[in-house]
Amino acid sequence: MNSLELQTLVAAKRPESLQIEFKRDLPGGSDSAKSEFLADVCALANAAGGSLLFGISEQDGCANEIVGLSNDDLDKTRLWLDGIIRSGIEPRLARVSIHTIEVDGKTVVEVAIGQSFLRPHWVSARGERRFYIRTSVGKAPMSIDEVRTAFRNAGDVFGLAQKWRADCIRHLNSAGGRPSSEPDTIWMTLHICPMSAFSESPTTPYFDPRPPSDISKRLRTVSSDNLNCRPHYDGLLTEERAGDSSVRERLLIRRDFRIEALWKGGRQGEHAKILFAGHNETTINQWLDRFLIWATENGYPFPAIALLSVFGAQDSRVPSSFSHYPTTAGTMELRPAFIEDSTISPSAVMRDAYDHLWQTYGFNHCVLYDEDGNFDQSRYNPRGV
Repeated sequence: MNSLELQTLVAAKRPESLQIEFKRDLPGGSDSAKSEFLADVCALANAAGGSLLFGISEQDGCANEIVGLSNDDLDKTRLWLDGIIRSGIEPRLARVSIHTIEVDGKTVVEVAIGQSFLRPHWVSARGERRFYIRTSVGKAPMSIDEVRTAFRNAGDVFGLAQKWRADCIRHLNSAGGRPSSEPDTIWMTLHICPMSAFSESPTTPYFDPRPPSDISKRLRTVSSDNLNCRPHYDGLLTEERAGDSSVRERLLIRRDFRIEALWKGGRQGEHAKILFAGHNETTINQWLDRFLIWATENGYPFPAIALLSVFGAQDSRVPSSFSHYPTTAGTMELRPAFIEDSTISPSAVMRDAYDHLWQTYGFNHCVLYDEDGNFDQSRYNPRGV
């Protein structure tokens, strides 16, 4: 919201609604004041999202006057409010922004909460465990039926994302969708889908599939840094093919921002089929770093789910002297990862998927993490990890 929009809603005596609430003052420092603030935030996140506007008085539920805030250290205020939200609501909210708006020398603080795709959230501060929902007359505790419905809908989003992944893998494994004629190739895929892609919201953003003329604005493929993209029926396609026209690598960005990346992750060796697990994980982390920069530049609608998979892996091994266990799984749909926003650490959010992969070959966990949980690619030694 900007200064003109604030002036307009005050001049029009805009009533509070499902998505806007006016507050004359910032929350106090007492436990009860913080709990009240958290309940307001939680209620918006569990409904359609919206804004709390501090520094605007209301009368009979309508915007009355921009009174502004007297706090001199507004940066400290933003950090304080953000800290209350981060420590007092579970699951953690991914779409919260806190900023100031100047209107005729007066300062308003807006706490903007996006509709959450991980709802329901509850207030968890100071031992409280309560769900709230925003209604036409303010906030209210959620009923048992509302909580049950919210959990079911959240599960539906994750379920739909994993079903989409499974459908894509099934197509790639079929004769008509097989990317290469090489029978002993191990393929890896990374599917990234914004949770908004599975919602019915009319505000779901749209990705323009026309190739950017500025090459630096294009998203590279995972393992070959290919930038040769072109429009495609489903979106924007970057593809590398061999001399026999078989696919070596592919990156498809769909119009609803769903992304499908495909690349070769292993091959038939002299004595066994080998998956280069450690090399692939390092490559994925590096590509995700580039993806997050691209996502910020292109307004990617976080939060998103990342789904790493392997297929063509039947009887394969990882190159390690510590494991002689070939996998019996031809296709591995690994544990999902949750990408909260563009500030995440790829190696941190992908760890469950990497652990799942190494466990398939008989390890306790991915060997590239040290005792403190830090990803260290130098720990990967195929001759003896």
